[in-house]
Amino acid sequence: MKHAKPAVAAMSVLAVLATGACSDDEPSPAPSPTVGSTASAPAADGSDAVAVLDQAFTGIEKLGGGYGRLEQRLGNTLAGTPKGVLSVTVAFTCTGGATLSLTATVESRDVASTAGEHSCDGSIIQNSVELQRPSAVGFTAGVKGQTNGSFAYAYYVEKKQLS
Repeated sequence: MKHAKPAVAAMSVLAVLATGACSDDEPSPAPSPTVGSTASAPAADGSDAVAVLDQAFTGIEKLGGGYGRLEQRLGNTLAGTPKGVLSVTVAFTCTGGATLSLTATVESRDVASTAGEHSCDGSIIQNSVELQRPSAVGFTAGVKGQTNGSFAYAYYVEKKQLS
């Protein structure tokens, strides 16, 4: 992580957090999850994982996100960042115990410094990407092992140009 936000500076790159209640975030286009969960059990579709990210990044501008069930290959691209955004945090969490290879992308190109393997144990993986201009930002992921877990991701404004 190159730049820590004040609200998350104390949180390590892999901060283990407890899952919480459901969120109303839009689901990722693929896979199409079934929205809803109960308070007594984690949601199999990943909607509970959204709450983990929302709690960790309270008060930070969110540009988009989604959730779903784990699949062998995952990815998403935020079509573009608003003018004046200098860096974005790509945050991801997953459950189920699989191993995940995750890399952030800018304009469909991998950002090598963000590549790494992580355990799907409910930890938050966050990568910072610097931008020279409004850009498409995203991630690609490959899952090794069982895909019986779920995931959530979100894009957060990290730094903005002051007007």
